[in-house]
Amino acid sequence: MPLVHETHGVFVYRVVHGRKVACRTVPHVGEEHAFGDGRWTLSGGDMVAVDCVQPSLVGSNNGPFLRLTNGRGWVFERKYGEEVMEPIPVERGLWPYLVRAPTRGLRPRAQPTTRSEAEDSDVFLYEDDDVVYPHGYVVWADVRVVDATASPPVTFVRVQARSISHWSPYDRAGVGTTGWLFTLATDGDDAQLVPVGPSGDFNPRYQRQPLEVENGDRLDLSAVRAAATKRGLTETSHSLVARRVSFVKSLKDAGGAARGEAHVDVFFGTATVATRVQHPRLGKTQTFRRLCTMRDVERVFADPRNERVTGGGGGYRYRRRPFDVEDEAAAAAAEAATSGAMFAKLGIATRPTTKPSATLGSTGGGLLLPTPKGGGGGFGTLGTGMETLSLSLASSTSPLGSPSTNRAAPKTTDDDAWTPHDEEGSLRGELRELDAAIARLMTQRAILSSHLLDIETSSRERAQIDAMVDESETGFSASAAEASRTKRRGDPRTARGRGHVRVLSDVNDADDDFNRKCGGTDQFADVKFVSLFGEGDGWFIARDGGNSSWCGLPESLADRLWEAGRGDDDMRYAVCGPSGEYYCELPDGQKWCHDGAGDRFTSLIGKGTRKKTISRVAFGENDAWIVIFTNGACEWNGPVPEALVAAIRATDEAPTEVSLGSYGTFFVAFADGTYDHDLPDACGQCVYDLEEEGMTVTCVQLAPVDSEAGWLVRYSGAFFTFSRRSPYDRVGVVNAVP
Repeated sequence: MPLVHETHGVFVYRVVHGRKVACRTVPHVGEEHAFGDGRWTLSGGDMVAVDCVQPSLVGSNNGPFLRLTNGRGWVFERKYGEEVMEPIPVERGLWPYLVRAPTRGLRPRAQPTTRSEAEDSDVFLYEDDDVVYPHGYVVWADVRVVDATASPPVTFVRVQARSISHWSPYDRAGVGTTGWLFTLATDGDDAQLVPVGPSGDFNPRYQRQPLEVENGDRLDLSAVRAAATKRGLTETSHSLVARRVSFVKSLKDAGGAARGEAHVDVFFGTATVATRVQHPRLGKTQTFRRLCTMRDVERVFADPRNERVTGGGGGYRYRRRPFDVEDEAAAAAAEAATSGAMFAKLGIATRPTTKPSATLGSTGGGLLLPTPKGGGGGFGTLGTGMETLSLSLASSTSPLGSPSTNRAAPKTTDDDAWTPHDEEGSLRGELRELDAAIARLMTQRAILSSHLLDIETSSRERAQIDAMVDESETGFSASAAEASRTKRRGDPRTARGRGHVRVLSDVNDADDDFNRKCGGTDQFADVKFVSLFGEGDGWFIARDGGNSSWCGLPESLADRLWEAGRGDDDMRYAVCGPSGEYYCELPDGQKWCHDGAGDRFTSLIGKGTRKKTISRVAFGENDAWIVIFTNGACEWNGPVPEALVAAIRATDEAPTEVSLGSYGTFFVAFADGTYDHDLPDACGQCVYDLEEEGMTVTCVQLAPVDSEAGWLVRYSGAFFTFSRRSPYDRVGVVNAVP
């Protein structure tokens, strides 16, 4: 089932000049989903047709995503906010064009392109290279688009798709197309297509299908004829133009009695086998099997009714009407017995009918169906005045005409012996199938309803038992829980946690400096915010009183502080990224960010000054960043981890803490105390151990360059310590203070 907001149709897009786009296997901009071969790459100016436009995710700078019409992959309109492809206006209608290619014919292409190497490109490669439109052929186009950037401009047209009633081996059951053709703007001798006016000298009725070149047949004609002779088939016709040979075979039942004939058409050019047989229930049925091998052909010749033979390209069945009279009479007799038993089972009465009335709406025989009577339930008959309805079949005085001129009402010599109308028999057969399906569904519904009732009863009993057990074990009333939450909200130090576990790099004695500043529980209790720099060789700490400390500050930010004459306590908030990015807030309200931050990020800083207050900022790899405001809103840019975006969108709670690490790692916490993460192995094991000991993890900070080398986990709860030789002591020093 397609997405609710997907748009389906035929649209044309062009690659922005100077850009290249590699087709993806899925709707995603990640390079890991791109086809590795350069044959799947589009260059600037290339145009492609798409049949599905999938919108961008909310807040994402990627997309919309576009699916190519020939199923060769996905492309996208924007990547990281930069336009990659632009839409081109298309015109829809129905126009005839005359092929002017006297020496070589005209071969369609899968996409609107004039590139000479289209046949060697997997993006533009047409699925059937045997289709060629000859000189003088008239094609019908239902979509056209003009490339005004070409000199001279070029008009591309899509050949009209046809319905199953005009089936040919080149069509795909009424939903495909025979590709794209193009014409030059001038009407010179080199034009490949010429528009045909209303007075054009052609008859489009006889020029609706392309011809096929006489080479590269998928089946050998002599082998097909030999197999037909071996299986007792008689050849009836042969067409070199259509690349088709036709046979007929007499069918017999298990007792050896004749059961009619089967007609078999073998399109040896495209390896398509078409059979026409008299189905015992569906009547005359036509079946097509695509991309058949000689083994498939022999199996069809052996039994044209064998539906297990589908060919390499699959198959489909097409039922034609009217049905044969004698087969329909047998179907009607079987239907009478089946439907009578079904209606009796459902409690619906049927009135016997010996012969249909010649007048519509008479009071003769009819079918009693449940209808509202007097505002209540009951059974009534449908007909004139919604009372009685009987089908009218033609007699000698019927308004429909005599049997000799009206095939819709065949009649025998005996007035009391009549044969139902072909259409009526068809509908009766479909009604019989529907009745059987309804009976099966009603039985399944009764079973499911009984099972659901048992599950609901069991669930209620189990819930009552669990509630009693919880109340007896905990003895914790609702008022006590609310009092505990109120106390927790009143003390922010308790909420954010006094304990911490950290792994910091030995470079620049970062851990020793951190231990002097925050080595004890009391020292760490008033820490409002912590961030890590580089590989964990630097850090920043902000306290409740407004004081701050840092170690290993990035050179660009340190130089800016020195040039501005700022001291150790002149930053209230600071975070840094893996490639020199930084954002900091000063006591006087100024907000600094790195050079080259981009218009969007700098505008958010200004927006925060006037309207919103920034709560948290995190920088990631490849210019990714995320900003959280105090009102719960958040914005992000670049390749932010998809799991982080999914976690934010999956809850109505506002995010309160966020950190981005290397190799797609992250941590995010929400206002209700829940959190989500994808952490380095050692850090993730630490969080798991804390949870097992009953602690509450409140924040995780990751070093932006190498998160394995530097991370910090903050928690609250009972007394808990780690030894200095814990499994988390991977690359530096571990300190744990409860």
